[in-house]
Amino acid sequence: MKIMIDTNIYDQLYQDKEVAKRLIESIESGLLEFYCTEVQEEEIKENNKPEDRDKIEWSLQFHQKWALIIPTLFAFGVQGAGYGSSRWATAEEIDIYGKIRPNSDRKNHHKDRIIALAANEIEDIMFVTEDSSFRKSIEKTLPNLKALNWSEFIDYISNLLPST
Repeated sequence: MKIMIDTNIYDQLYQDKEVAKRLIESIESGLLEFYCTEVQEEEIKENNKPEDRDKIEWSLQFHQKWALIIPTLFAFGVQGAGYGSSRWATAEEIDIYGKIRPNSDRKNHHKDRIIALAANEIEDIMFVTEDSSFRKSIEKTLPNLKALNWSEFIDYISNLLPST
């Protein structure tokens, strides 16, 4: 199976090292492919709170060691799409982009759109986020992309490997 996580899930993994360990075991055993984009790494780095330093370092190391980085869409005026690690968006993708979190100009919502469209490119992938409005928007706009919350992800990852 394949999975991509929203940036907010790195916080959850940092807090719950047992789930992080099971995720790593699932990746190492070949039961799970873990995908991300450079957008998640960029969002982790944007956290400049001194009290979050350990969490930021842990999240970046986890991301860089375990994630398969996939390209994002590149379109003028779209924040979060970086030149060199991206590809041009099709007209259909630009249309869908506008339907994910419509009527929002928040910077992180632009990034959410890019992450969701990147995940949607991968067949049979699950996307995990604790952002309920983002999950609802994904379910409405990208029906082939299964969106899970943290507790659903824990259930899934717990059943993937036999208990140790």
